[in-house]
Amino acid sequence: MAPHPTTFYKSPPSRQVTSYDAIEVMNASSIPFHVFTYLSKRFAAGLGLPQTGGSDSHYAPEIGAAYTVVEADSDVDEIVCAIKKGATFPMGNGIPWKIRLGRTALGLKRKI
Repeated sequence: MAPHPTTFYKSPPSRQVTSYDAIEVMNASSIPFHVFTYLSKRFAAGLGLPQTGGSDSHYAPEIGAAYTVVEADSDVDEIVCAIKKGATFPMGNGIPWKIRLGRTALGLKRKI
């Protein structure tokens, strides 16, 4: 999967799309969230690749802000096959500012 392909400040993946099975179109940590989600959805659609979402969390309260619903049973091989077929639905929202600030404050507190 190509993570956050249009978010230039998050080191975008290689544009060699032949190596990807899906494109992460919804990344909860991207700012501005709706702009990068829109651009990434257009990018994935233009390539005809399945779309996924993820929270890109590094702080527990951020987990699940964005995610992927996959239409498959819980078997790993079936999940991978469903993603490759595009049986995916990116869901969620950007990480709220209050949570982002909490992460920043925690990071500063740890440095002191």
